[in-house]
Amino acid sequence: MTMDAATQKKHILVVDDDDNTLQSVAFILQADKYAVTTTTNGRTALDLLTDARDASNRIDLLITDVQMPVMNGLALLDELRRRNVTVPVLVITAFGGPALCRDLRERGYSHRLDKPFDDVALTTAIASILGKHGGNTITSQCMEVSHVTDKKRSA
Repeated sequence: MTMDAATQKKHILVVDDDDNTLQSVAFILQADKYAVTTTTNGRTALDLLTDARDASNRIDLLITDVQMPVMNGLALLDELRRRNVTVPVLVITAFGGPALCRDLRERGYSHRLDKPFDDVALTTAIASILGKHGGNTITSQCMEVSHVTDKKRSA
């Protein structure tokens, strides 16, 4: 897939304690010409995001799981807000539902992708977020990205 120069420069931080998910997401994003950094917990992600405030190591999107050791995804989002770190966020989770939607909305985040998801759903969600939002993705309702099975993969 050919991406324009602006997309090639986008840096995405992926946080998930499941190594299979982490590696799969990284592979998909790298194939789409994104720069990717991965980590397995919210505490390390928080350090990376706090350090990435200058343009030389900027992170353009945070993709985070919810349930992780050391610091979970919701605690990470809370701490980012407390520290005034602004970054678009896509929450990926196997434990979605109305309660999580409410928790995300209360924190000012709205983009969620339920596991399992495929590469089309992931890249579509990312393109939507990066194309439409500059900071935290705040809307009045939780936007769930539905699962997509692309049976027309010839393009």
